[in-house]
Amino acid sequence: MLQIRWHGHSCFEITNDTTIVTDPHDGRSIGIPAPSVTGDIILVSHNHYDHNSVKTVEKEGSKVITDERKRTIGTVQINGVTAFHDTDHGSKRGKMVLFKFVSDGVTFCHLGDLGHELDEKTIQRGQEELERNFADRPADQVRSEGGGRQPVEKKTQA
Repeated sequence: MLQIRWHGHSCFEITNDTTIVTDPHDGRSIGIPAPSVTGDIILVSHNHYDHNSVKTVEKEGSKVITDERKRTIGTVQINGVTAFHDTDHGSKRGKMVLFKFVSDGVTFCHLGDLGHELDEKTIQRGQEELERNFADRPADQVRSEGGGRQPVEKKTQA
């Protein structure tokens, strides 16, 4: 049975036969407990301290994914789409990767630290990539940091 657990900030654990961890943090640097999980697959949306603490959740044999390349690991299909960590096309905080992945028949989209509303061009580019790679399967679950800390304000998050 598929289980989803939030470890604070943008860190989620999605578990069935394979454990996927998104945007691991160390806990200490953001004032919350560290994730208490080790991942078979670790998705890192961008290289900031509160999203890339791979060592906190890594185990021998973990696969760490930091890019947009389409791949299948075991039964998990993964694809990324480039986006930005700010509203100025990455000039302030850089680029990041939105991850869409399928686990146990459920399609997820992890938005990481998306720093802007998705414009029509990004949605279209992402949809074209996702259609090629996932046969137009819509996301069943969309996961993003919901605290309004940064960079997208609470009122714009769904």
